[in-house]
Parts: sequence; structure tokens; C-alpha cells
Amino acid sequence: MGLLERCDASRLRGVRSDGRGGLLALCPCHDDHDPSLHLWTDDAGALAFSCLAGCEWSELKETLAGLGLPVDAHAAGGSSGPTVVATYDYIDESGELAYQVLRYQPKGFRQRRPNGSGGWIWNLKDTTRLLFRLPELIAGVTGGETIYVAEGEKDALAIAAAGGVATCNSGGAGKWRDDHGAHFAGANVIIVADRDEPGRKHAAKVAASLHGVAANLRIVEAREGKDAFNHLSAGHGLDDFVPAGATTPAEGAAHIGLVRSAFITAPELAESEDEPVAWTVHDYIAEGSTTQLTGQPKAGKTTLALCLADAVASGRAFLDRATTQGVVVYLTEQTKSTFRASARGTGLLRNPGVHLLLRSRVWSHDWPTIIAEVTAYCLEVGAKLLIVDTLGRWASLDGDAENDAGAALAVMQPLEEAAAAGLAVLALRHERKNPGADIIDAGRGSSAYAGAFDQLLALRRVGGAGHANRRRLCCEGRFEETPRELVIDYETGVYTVRGTDIDVERAQVRAAVLDLLPDCEDEAWSFDALRIACGEATTKSTLERVLGAENDPSKGKSASGLLGEGLVHRAKGAGSASSRGYGYWQGCGR
Repeated sequence: MGLLERCDASRLRGVRSDGRGGLLALCPCHDDHDPSLHLWTDDAGALAFSCLAGCEWSELKETLAGLGLPVDAHAAGGSSGPTVVATYDYIDESGELAYQVLRYQPKGFRQRRPNGSGGWIWNLKDTTRLLFRLPELIAGVTGGETIYVAEGEKDALAIAAAGGVATCNSGGAGKWRDDHGAHFAGANVIIVADRDEPGRKHAAKVAASLHGVAANLRIVEAREGKDAFNHLSAGHGLDDFVPAGATTPAEGAAHIGLVRSAFITAPELAESEDEPVAWTVHDYIAEGSTTQLTGQPKAGKTTLALCLADAVASGRAFLDRATTQGVVVYLTEQTKSTFRASARGTGLLRNPGVHLLLRSRVWSHDWPTIIAEVTAYCLEVGAKLLIVDTLGRWASLDGDAENDAGAALAVMQPLEEAAAAGLAVLALRHERKNPGADIIDAGRGSSAYAGAFDQLLALRRVGGAGHANRRRLCCEGRFEETPRELVIDYETGVYTVRGTDIDVERAQVRAAVLDLLPDCEDEAWSFDALRIACGEATTKSTLERVLGAENDPSKGKSASGLLGEGLVHRAKGAGSASSRGYGYWQGCGR
């Protein structure tokens, strides 16, 4: 019988797994809002329990017994359960204790704040979140010292013991607040990232917050081990940290331990909250994801990417979608002169928020080296978006290499690592000669690329006289919000959204109707004559919707379209129409 059934967990509230075979629940002995009752099975097979918030064990035993849980005289006490191994004080700018973070063994954390009467309130409701060692941080910035930002209190204290000025936010990775950045104005900052995906994402978030605030900014990692504490415990110094992304996983038991610690149970995954999509370009490009943009040569891929980069770096809307402003790092295969010519009409060349790397300047380096350095640079400057134009040229995919699935996955891996660090990644690729309608197979070479990207975009030409710069942007991907197609026009750095193909067709027919119809009833046109005049491609249903003619007023349906707007009028037998058909004209009324 499992612990869940043995305890009859329905008698408790807020029950969930502790990830180590035990259970957490809301403690029945105090006003608990964050599960602090810990239950597990001890070595003798008896039910063990304790309250992480500090409730008396004897009181807890009596209460649990009253609830019908299998508590007996041999039940293990608090000494065999989680114990406090460290207490971290968070001091405000006036030197007063604002709250504490308690670290437990087995690993766990609780937060509490003074109640003003010598006791504690076991939550931080309405409490301003502070930086750890805030008074030391303020003094260090004032004194011009280098400031280290670690992921946790244990790391910050280790750095302080080694002679550095260190801080961190409470709550660990992902809990950094943008208002923390005000304390770093003009400072020389080194962010020490934990060597795992959450750690690198956290470091990227801190860097983005401090970009433009701190005077200098670098992201580093431990030379050995997972974090700053491991690095310093191994005998390395503060000058021995390495650039983020430049390390390889440690071998042996330490590496195995890191992998094992990453496991969670299925119920824990089910109970976890979905993170909202952090859009860089709403509905199209998101942080932490990879996006492919394909198109035929000269279809406008680079122009679209340049305008997108300029919009994100400026915080302007793009394709009528909001953007999240931030630095854009753009890798171009072009030379200085050809890139200037391509970008001249977009406004990008005047934007200091776009950082460029020309392929000609790093020809001697291989793709893994380039992208590792690029990712580290992105994190240092707080970039939001990384654009690679084109992926094939940057990864030196010559001959049949682009058709090799293994080579494709090797090329994609560093891009996926860049996305895992929190970047939005957009890679441009050429389409096949005959791409077909399915954009999943549109990209040139192996289909493994499409499988590896989170989002697939394809830029296609749209036929029609007078619309040389009209394109259709098609999409397939994992974000439901993204439109499956969008028709756009381009002119001198500006894209105008026309809607879907149907929207565009109706707009064209509407313009033709208003241009063709006479302004008097005697010269009214029949429906069929008007449809022919609008063009052979104009369907009956499209013209009906534009006119509003699909609604019959005699059946109680209100007019819509041009009729509903009063721009077009109709009457049976008018003009060239038969006595039973409608004739259409425009004007100020009959």
C-alpha cells in the first residue's frame, strides 16, 4: 500500500508529492497556505511527519491521530524529518530584517517574516521582495566594486567568503524582478549562471534587466561543478569563472547526480502551472523558441527579417503585432556593401539596438564555436532576438550536407541551446525549387530541420498585376495564436497587413465595385454584368458578400456590405437588370 492510500490523504488538504516518495500537505496545526506538513515512511516502516513551519511535533501527532491517520507510539518525530540547515536574512535599506529564507535538508525552502511580537508569519504576502545582502550590495556599487549576481543564497555567500560582493534574489531561478535593476546603476556586474537550462534562462533574464543600467555586464559559469559554490569549493577563484556556454558537463558521478536530480513525477508535472508565452513578436516569435523562415531567392526573406529586427530593437509593432523591445543580434552572410544596400530602405542602419556580425569576419571559425560565442554575447548584451541569415551559409552546409539528417540535427543543437538560454531565435533558410503547399517540407534539404524548429514560417509571392511587393506569410507551429496565413504588402521599410487571401480578394472586389458602378439608377448594372467586369476570378459568393446581396430584406435579414453602408443601392428591374433581377448603382440614395 502506498503512502497516499495509507494516510487516506483525503483527510488532508493540499496534498502533493515531495518528489522523493513522501507527501506535502497543508498543516492542520496552523493557518497554512503553502504546504508545510511533510509525511514520509521511516526506515522502520512507520509513518514519519514534521511541520516545516515549526509546529510542535507532539501537537501535530495528536492532531493527525484525531484525523484518523495511522499515528502510533513509534511514529518518527521531527528530528528524523527535514531540518533547517541555513537561515538567510533579507535586510532592507534601513538595516531592518524584512524576511528570512530557511533552507532544509532534504533540500527545501520556506520563507517567513517577523510578526512584530517576536514570532513569525509563514508567508511573504504583501512583502516587498529584496535582494540578498542588500546593504553590502549598495555599499559595493557606491565603492566601485565588481558585483556578482548568483542564483541562490548559498552561492552568494560562497562568493562573499572568497572576497567578492555578491547578491541574489529570493526564490531562486526565474524569480528575478525587473525593479531589482535600479540597485546596479553604473556598476560592473558579473552574472554567475548555474550550468543547467533554468540557470541559463535565469541569467539571461537578469542580463536583460540590467542591460543599459549596469556600466559593464558579463555572464560566466563555474569552471567545475554546477554553480558558484561548487566552483569555489573545488579550489578555483573568482577570476577562474569561464564565459557562459564555454564549459562541458562534468563526467562521472557528479554529472549523473545532476541528471538524476532533474527527474520529477507525472503528478508534479500535472500540478505545475503552464508558463505564459513570452512573445518577442506577438503570435509569431517567442522567447525560448526557434523559428524557421523559408522563401525562394529574392522573395524578401532578408527584407522581412531586417524590418522585424528594426521593430524589435525599437519596440514598434510589426505586422500589426506588439513586440517586446530589446537588443537584436543579426548574423548576416552578406558583405558590408551588400548588407548596407539591403538594409538602407528599412531604417535598421540607424538603430543602435541592432548588433551585427558579418560572416566574412569569422570565416576561419566553425559553426559550433561561432554560435557558442554568439549566444554568450547575446546574454551579455541582454539580447531578445537572435537572427541567423542564412543558416546554410553560416553552418557551411555545402553539397549534400544540407540533405543529411545527422548534419541537420548537429546544426540545430546549438540553436536549441541558445533558445534554452532564453533567446528568441529566427533562422532564415532557402526553399526547395518546388516547395509545394505544405510548408513543413518547404525548406531545402533534410526534413529534420522542420522537425527541430518550434515554428515554421514561409514567405511566398502573391500573383496579381500591380502587386509586385505583395507576399503571403504562411505558418505551422506549436503556438495556436499564430495565424496560418497573412497577406502583406511592403513599401520602403513598412509592411502593411492586408489580412487573409479572402480579405484581400474582398478588398479588391470592393474597390472595383465602387469604381465601376454608375451613380444613377437608370444606368444600374445587373449582378452578372458587375461580376464579369470585376474580373474572371471574382466568384459569385465573394461579390455577394461585398455587396451584402446574400441577405434578403424580405426575409427579415438586415443589409450588410456596401448595401448596408449605404454606398450601393439596388432595385428590381433597374437599369440593365431583368424585371425579376436586381440592378445596382451607387449614389446618395434614390
